[in-house]
Amino acid sequence: MAQQSSANTSSTLGKMIIDRVFPSPAADEQADIDGTYNYNFSDLHGQDHIRTLRSNLVVGDFMTPFKDSNDITRGWLSWRCLSYAETNDHKKENLTVNTILTLTIGTKTDNHTYYGAKINIEPSGYYGKDIEYKFCVSDCKGDKATVSITNVDNEKRVVVVNRDTH
Repeated sequence: MAQQSSANTSSTLGKMIIDRVFPSPAADEQADIDGTYNYNFSDLHGQDHIRTLRSNLVVGDFMTPFKDSNDITRGWLSWRCLSYAETNDHKKENLTVNTILTLTIGTKTDNHTYYGAKINIEPSGYYGKDIEYKFCVSDCKGDKATVSITNVDNEKRVVVVNRDTH
């Protein structure tokens, strides 16, 4: 038994040393979560809202990679929108939109993911120009961050991520 305990201790110490010297990409990416990123409207490749049949609900599922200032993909941003339309033509009204946001830092399986939800009032269900939409998100460990998305022009969206440190 003493040999097995010693082997387990050596294995654990070896793993701790390797993890310290060669941290996983997810650990590096998690450490670098704060920053300004972007995605382009064209990155959505035609993803759009759809009105549910015989209903006043408008839904949309969206997913896009987001990139840093060097145009390197740092992760994924996805959101599901559920909107309540007052009229038969939701494209002509401001919609109350319940958005569930997922921010994934990293592009591999060992990524770090944050979730959050918010209700916004949006023109036709889309992000209004120059309006900052803020989401409070958290991960499964309870770490929190703020994600702000701003539609700066017809193509570019700016995503600012700030991790809460207290």
